[in-house]
Amino acid sequence: MDLGLSRNVPARIGVGIYLGAGVRGGTAQSNETTMKKHRASVSITGKVQGVWFRAHTQEKARELDITGFVRNMPDGSVYCEAEGSEERLQELIDWCRQGSPAASVDKVAVIRMEPAGDKDFVISG
Repeated sequence: MDLGLSRNVPARIGVGIYLGAGVRGGTAQSNETTMKKHRASVSITGKVQGVWFRAHTQEKARELDITGFVRNMPDGSVYCEAEGSEERLQELIDWCRQGSPAASVDKVAVIRMEPAGDKDFVISG
């Protein structure tokens, strides 16, 4: 039975990755694995606790394929560290300026950081 493996045609694996066409140094590369990661710490003040801000932030971050964490702070603010592509990271930061439906955001302070390599986006604290 000939599966076409002997032909000189690139075999497709996954979305956008072709053996023979997308191989560098013997390793298949994809946009996901070669994408430069960016990280930011985000402090959000206003009415942001007791309004499901953390849960909505986690939902939005996972939708955007952002990793990191979000937590309530003792002073009533919410603190988040988020990591992902620049475009998606900026989208999450912009979302934080509005927040969850019941939130009333006064201020969002952003500090850029070195990526940490988180694997998921979690609610902590």
